[in-house]
Amino acid sequence: MLVKNMLSNPRFEKLLNERDKNGHTALHLASMNFHSNVVCTLTWDRRVNLSQLNKNGLTASDIVRQNERTTRQFNINFL
Repeated sequence: MLVKNMLSNPRFEKLLNERDKNGHTALHLASMNFHSNVVCTLTWDRRVNLSQLNKNGLTASDIVRQNERTTRQFNINFL
């Protein structure tokens, strides 16, 4: 998996919690786009900030909880 390879490469470490113009991190984007395998992989990495807020004041966990479809698809509680 590409994400696991990136997590094992120190050159990409600074990107783990990097935010886009909307304040979304990789974890936010994976949560919004229903990529449950990526969400699980990222949440298990201790370097990923699970409590980071986007510009709407939401964590990735908040995004999952807001969408019933995502909650059923993930079927996880990552916080």
